[in-house]
Amino acid sequence: MREGDYLNLGAGAEMGIYYCTDWLTEIPEEIDHYVADTNFTMPMEIYLYNNYGGFYEKIFAWTPNEEQWWITGFNPNHVDRVDVNTEVMIGRVDFSGYEDLYCQLKNTTNEEYINTYNEAAVKYLIFDDNNYYVWTIWY
Repeated sequence: MREGDYLNLGAGAEMGIYYCTDWLTEIPEEIDHYVADTNFTMPMEIYLYNNYGGFYEKIFAWTPNEEQWWITGFNPNHVDRVDVNTEVMIGRVDFSGYEDLYCQLKNTTNEEYINTYNEAAVKYLIFDDNNYYVWTIWY
């Protein structure tokens, strides 16, 4: 997940299904590198807002009909007007058909897996066990 200033594209956000790889040997061991996993396509939607103390300005909303492995959106009307301190990204991934993957992701929020990644999952992800949706709120 990422939101912020995309230079000449303006305000933007992205999220996707990634996996960790070790094929880049020139990267130091303490730095993980993630690659988008094109094997998992699923319904996704993404929204970006500016939060001005409770007043929300919609920057964009993207709800494609096609399944995605990576989703992104931009609003060029915000070139040179991006303040990442006010941006809020909301995304939804529908893991229906990938229930095992959903459960694996949800299990990373268990206390026994305490590390930087699952702390972010605990803070930014909401799990809907009835529909196998994962909502993310990144701010």
